[in-house]
Amino acid sequence: MDEIFTSIGIGFGPSNIALAIALREMSGHFDAAKRHLFLDRRPHFSWHPGLLFPESTMQISFLKDLVSTADPKSEFTFLNFLHEKGRLHQLNRTGFAGGSNF
Repeated sequence: MDEIFTSIGIGFGPSNIALAIALREMSGHFDAAKRHLFLDRRPHFSWHPGLLFPESTMQISFLKDLVSTADPKSEFTFLNFLHEKGRLHQLNRTGFAGGSNF
């Protein structure tokens, strides 16, 4: 039997991750039978593979995660992650959230 999808995303970078989150969060308001498929050539998530040196950090604000600005209360935002882990105050004190501490 052939599967029918409402949408298919090619690649699972920031834009399609944000789209997947939006589709999941909207699923309570729309037909739950709609199916979405996202395909990527990598078998697992990798953030800028091969572009970061050891001990380096990204210089892009975590608020540009394409989720925070769409829905700051989303369970998928980095701020929510820090809040759930009890580390939001640490970010507020240091102003930096990089490294393996998070």
